[in-house]
Amino acid sequence: MQLQTQTRPKVLSVLVMEDRIDAASAIQFKERMRDLTQTGDQRVVLDLSRVLFLDSSG
Repeated sequence: MQLQTQTRPKVLSVLVMEDRIDAASAIQFKERMRDLTQTGDQRVVLDLSRVLFLDSSG
């Protein structure tokens, strides 16, 4: 799962670089997001503009 991140004070921006989030990639996405947000002291902006398909597991 390709994610591009940018950190500003108290804000984490995450751009999803994939065009699909489905059952095959949802687990990787969840793990990456968990790693990125461990501290829990930031707001998260999630940019899904490149995602063309998102199934119910994503």
